[in-house]
Amino acid sequence: MSSVTDQTNEEPTLICEYCGSVIESDHQYCPAPYSSTLARFDVPTS
Repeated sequence: MSSVTDQTNEEPTLICEYCGSVIESDHQYCPAPYSSTLARFDVPTS
């Protein structure tokens, strides 16, 4: 795994506008509009 091409072909770094943290796959502590399920293009687990 190379760390040279970070923000090039990968998915953009999403910052949670609620807590200001980087939204990762485990980001599910903030309200719905800022949760990882809406920020990322994954299937919502509800």
